[in-house]
Amino acid sequence: STQSTWAFLAAYPHAHRFGYLHVNDGHNENPWALEPLDKALAVFVKSILHLNPSILLMADHGLPYGYWSLTRTGEQEVKNALCVLLLPPSLLSNQTRQHLHHNTQALVTPYDIYATMASLPGLLHNGSTAPNLHPLGVNLLTHPRRRPLHR
Repeated sequence: STQSTWAFLAAYPHAHRFGYLHVNDGHNENPWALEPLDKALAVFVKSILHLNPSILLMADHGLPYGYWSLTRTGEQEVKNALCVLLLPPSLLSNQTRQHLHHNTQALVTPYDIYATMASLPGLLHNGSTAPNLHPLGVNLLTHPRRRPLHR
């Protein structure tokens, strides 16, 4: 709930924090099952923007069964799950924006997500940049991914 999240944020006002939310309610044949969560999530994200958070929204896959999976959009969602990275402006140099723009058309792996999130200041290191923390992962903020989605 947002109340427990706000209590957590208030308890550690000057510490770097990492939060995780796992939503499993979308695993049914109703493609609109998560719609009620949309407004609450939007309100929460807007309420923490003043903290300059880095936010990763991702899905493991689209709905692989039912009517929705038979639609053109549903087919694409199964193959190309949601992956959105929201970063504070202080982390977005021109070069970082170029890499992110390039990587929007690349196949991204969980290793890449790990390398990228681990590179953010205050998470797994004390410096402003981190070494490549996984040999299979590419930091999407500093390197273009070499596997294009479209050729």
